[in-house]
Amino acid sequence: MSADPSPLTHMIMLWFTDSVQKAYNSSGGRAATAWPHAGRRHVMQLVLGCKQEQAPLDLKDIAMRRMTNAATEISGPGRETGEYHAGFLHEWNNLEQVYGENYDKLREIKMRYDPQNRFNKSTNLAGSKKNSAIVT
Repeated sequence: MSADPSPLTHMIMLWFTDSVQKAYNSSGGRAATAWPHAGRRHVMQLVLGCKQEQAPLDLKDIAMRRMTNAATEISGPGRETGEYHAGFLHEWNNLEQVYGENYDKLREIKMRYDPQNRFNKSTNLAGSKKNSAIVT
């Protein structure tokens, strides 16, 4: 990760799916669930944090900036996959990339069963391709 003047520390967690392959791949294929994970052998989750007494006032902005750039910094420019675990989305995630070929179908279902967009927390499929309805 690049140098940052904040007291943030980071941890990278790798979920190795080899140990849970049966459960991980039991969905019936990429079209059977909303999140069509590409069959990679691991999912990376970046965790940022700091001691409360060291937290700057703009901590959330600093953390979101770091998270936004993390995939490029870790993988290298042009090597990012755009694939994120659907349970850990943020404002900067591109939902079309996350849900892949299932994105249009999910939006159709959303418009049919929730045209008023009442269920709009965590992931907002009625909005733009950016995830605009994250609850903090």
